[in-house]
Amino acid sequence: MYPAHASIILRSARMRDPPSSGESVSPGSSGIRPARVRAATAARLGTKGIVMTVSGTSMNLTLAAHVGISVSNLDVSIAFYQALTGRAPVASGTMHSVPFGGSQGLSAAELRYATINLDNSLGIDLIEFRNPPGEPTRGAANRPGSMHLCLRVDDFDAVYRRMKEAGYSFLGEDYTFIAGEVTPEAALGTKVAYFNDPDGTNLEIIQPKGGFAA
Repeated sequence: MYPAHASIILRSARMRDPPSSGESVSPGSSGIRPARVRAATAARLGTKGIVMTVSGTSMNLTLAAHVGISVSNLDVSIAFYQALTGRAPVASGTMHSVPFGGSQGLSAAELRYATINLDNSLGIDLIEFRNPPGEPTRGAANRPGSMHLCLRVDDFDAVYRRMKEAGYSFLGEDYTFIAGEVTPEAALGTKVAYFNDPDGTNLEIIQPKGGFAA
């Protein structure tokens, strides 16, 4: 298995600008202009009450190095992902660093970690924060800020069957995309199924057709 894509749902806000000179706004109007974007601003994203304004200039970040997943029990998560991928950790250890914690907005970082590399060299970093501890998120697919890691397979039906026989619990039935749901048209027939890891991280398997999620 190797990742096809990682999806991230972002909470965005439409721009609110005051009326320009001589422009009237009808009573009760919100003044929202979805088509207008403030100068040098491409998006406004809210996180914990903080508004971040980012420029529309491309940063050209196109290569993924790893996906970090916070876990409650590193040993349990290693066993889960090792069984899922067939790969043993290439690195593991402990860390206690106040500066590293600060780089993530935390007071410190006392943690255990392990990294499992997939066939395309993307790493899955499993991280158990011991101090400061965090609360489980259990982020459903429709909750802003949630994400999922998608693993690509060559024979969906065989993998799906083996996973069910091995005890994996899927969130729903597997799904095959039909006309009007994906583009290009050659992608019709793409198959997907969704499940969680032991801490509720959203995972997906996919057999893409026609370049979908390639």
